Amino acid sequence: MREEKTLEDVFNQLLLEESTPNKATMVKWQRLYPQYSRELADFCLTWAVQEMRAKEPNQVAVNEDKLAVKSVARSLEVMREQGRIVEKAPLESLGPFDELVLTAVYLMHGAGDVPGITEKVDEMSGRHNLMGSIYVSLSRLERKRLVNSQLVGADDEQYFAITLDGERALTHAKEQSKTISDFLGDFA
Repeated sequence: MREEKTLEDVFNQLLLEESTPNKATMVKWQRLYPQYSRELADFCLTWAVQEMRAKEPNQVAVNEDKLAVKSVARSLEVMREQGRIVEKAPLESLGPFDELVLTAVYLMHGAGDVPGITEKVDEMSGRHNLMGSIYVSLSRLERKRLVNSQLVGADDEQYFAITLDGERALTHAKEQSKTISDFLGDFA
């Protein structure tokens, strides 16, 4: 029993074995693959028309760069309408405590739970901070979409990671605060 070929495989084989599209070519391939009779007829007709048009002297010049720019612009417009692209919101400044908490989240590389972030903030600030204060700050940062949280494990431990907007805010904070700048080092 011979292996069933996909339509794409048949088209590829046809293009490899035939040099020109004509009625004899179409009939030959329709006999070989009767299940694709209609598709082969359309394919051969399209191929013949394309070859005929390629020989016409008055070919229309296509400005591919202009076409690409228009296509990208239209695609972006559709994505905005669908809500898949969100314009950058203006950067609102954070308070010094929220800046420390955001820095701690960044330094934890997505593995920061509230106790770990509290410990990191304590280290950076040089003083003891209440876990409740850290949690309130994290909630505020999450509402502003600067961090996001995820429940992990059987105990549903909450871990925090910085978002792209959070990194933008952190860049701004680094420019404004020597303490944050010292902890972030080479952070852009």
